[in-house]
Amino acid sequence: MADNEQIQEDVQFGDWSDEKEKFEKQIEPGNYPVTVQSWEYRVSSQKQSPQVAFMFRVTGSDDPTDDGTPLFYNTTWGTRFFRGAILYLAPAAGLEPARLSLAEAQAGPGADNNTTNFLDALIGAEVTVKVRHREYQGKVSPDIQSFVSDDE
Repeated sequence: MADNEQIQEDVQFGDWSDEKEKFEKQIEPGNYPVTVQSWEYRVSSQKQSPQVAFMFRVTGSDDPTDDGTPLFYNTTWGTRFFRGAILYLAPAAGLEPARLSLAEAQAGPGADNNTTNFLDALIGAEVTVKVRHREYQGKVSPDIQSFVSDDE
């Protein structure tokens, strides 16, 4: 019980209307400059497959009201989509793609091992993504379709 009390004491929300507005924003399909904000390890609730979920924020958009809008990219560990994301994000962060361990990734952000250190180092990388709209559970939301190279 003491842990829960400590958590409740330490978490102060205040007014988060600006943040809520960004999460609800429906940006139009197209290419957007984004920054890697965070990552987390998770297990898919449907397929029980290991995933890495990246959160990006739109930065430097042609429409300033789009800046700060979060975009999410969930990818199953080891798939071509996961490898593609790593191969695209690593150079943007000044990193060489490395051998990544699923067991190490399960420790999550901030854990001190090669894989989590590598994924943590991607935070702050600036890239361009192609956004589309997709329907999920009856709601349309922006979705990262792919990463875009500078020559596209």
